[in-house]
Amino acid sequence: YSTGTYSYPSAIAVGDFNNDDILDIVVTNYGYGNIYIFRGYGDGTFFNVNIYSTGSLSNSKMVIVIDLNGDNRLDIVVANSGTDNIGVFFSNDNGTFVNQTSFSTGNGSAPYALAVVDLNNDNQLDIAVANFGKDNLGILLGCVNGTFFNQLTYSTGDYSQPYSLAVGDFNNDNRLDIITANSAIDNVGLFLGYVTEDFLISPAYSIEPSSLPTSIAVGDFNNDTRLDIVIANNGTNNIMILDGSGYGTFVSQTNYSTGNDSQPCWVAVSDLNNDNLLDIVVANSGADNVGIFLANGSGTFLNQMTYFTGLRSQPYSVVIVDFDNDTHLDIAVASYGSNSVGVFFGYGNGSFGNQLIFYTGYQSHPYALAVGDVNNDNLTDIIATNNGYGKALTRASPHWPGIFNMLGKCMKNECCCPTDFTLTQQGSNHLRIQVQFDNHCKEPLDAVLPLPSGFNIVLPVSKDKLNCTLSDDSNMLTVDNIDRPPCSDTAVRRGAAL
Repeated sequence: YSTGTYSYPSAIAVGDFNNDDILDIVVTNYGYGNIYIFRGYGDGTFFNVNIYSTGSLSNSKMVIVIDLNGDNRLDIVVANSGTDNIGVFFSNDNGTFVNQTSFSTGNGSAPYALAVVDLNNDNQLDIAVANFGKDNLGILLGCVNGTFFNQLTYSTGDYSQPYSLAVGDFNNDNRLDIITANSAIDNVGLFLGYVTEDFLISPAYSIEPSSLPTSIAVGDFNNDTRLDIVIANNGTNNIMILDGSGYGTFVSQTNYSTGNDSQPCWVAVSDLNNDNLLDIVVANSGADNVGIFLANGSGTFLNQMTYFTGLRSQPYSVVIVDFDNDTHLDIAVASYGSNSVGVFFGYGNGSFGNQLIFYTGYQSHPYALAVGDVNNDNLTDIIATNNGYGKALTRASPHWPGIFNMLGKCMKNECCCPTDFTLTQQGSNHLRIQVQFDNHCKEPLDAVLPLPSGFNIVLPVSKDKLNCTLSDDSNMLTVDNIDRPPCSDTAVRRGAAL
């Protein structure tokens, strides 16, 4: 699903934004200065991309989906590193969002990473932010109705450039602690939650020289009931496991290679093969792949399996969720270099099928992703922050079965109709569909989707005067030629058959 040429998608998250029990996806597009929301159909495909501006040169780095104001609707929180603020998009009751509300993190702070949790046990959500530009951890305590007090800061060390953070109770005192990945000084900082609203700064844990830690995640990897952490080391091309002691310290570390020049940027954890053990997924931006480390039951992991995300795709972030409601976890990836979001559908045994690609737009550079049901239709939607855009647009994307699902259907007296289309075979079992619309009422559609087995592509004889309805009947994709204006309800079917 396209995020647009030069959109540079960078981060991804999931959630049900419209309360239809189907997950949606949000992507941050570094190149566009916006977020993309992909609405889910519940079968692993998506439609109706909604785009919201994060501001010119906002360079959004991370996105989180959560109900901030207690109205039982998911809101969206982004870290805008270029404009030094946290952006919040509050949801309306119809699955749309109001324009961004911003909360300052300080001039030159360049916030890179976020966590949204109740840090002080007052039943209000707070925000923790890694301020890359100011070498500190910022805490914005929640007030009421999704508003926040001014930021409190804690130093992560001179010239530390914190790149990522995670939250967990590392010393079993029932208070949340925060851990930061300090990319410039190759260490991990631990901030222990205190009785008041303060944090105690613990000694940092040094890791490999020149490791450049860029992402961190929390989980109990050896089933000892104590939280451990996994770090993506961009500089040394590996992931590192630090085993927690349960007392706010870490007792051992183990490294696993992600491959030469792989430059891992993002790490996430979940049980991919239903063995009750946490597995690890990493976005390897330098190798153009997603890496999978399956747990082997002894607190260690098997060697990495990789899935190609496309030449020069530069995958930056991943989320793990079941998009097609088959009880198997899938992986969505924001590909910064190819301006797209990719989805790998899981088989439930730790392996995955070929990537389904959704483009996010020219120079969009999607950076961060989130998922959720944003429009209460019980379908999972995708939200993307597009770092390269500074504008808001709307696009629709197809799904299969029913490739277009009435996409572009032109009702009488309406003139937002498809005016041209191109079908191109991609390999042996994929179809690229490109559609132009009149009156500039929709962004051009450009999507690649897999075809069911046994289907062949027959390209259309002519595209003359094509202007209205795209629909499908069981095994037939039809492109209708309809007289206008106004658009007629009577179609002469010609064009592309599958």
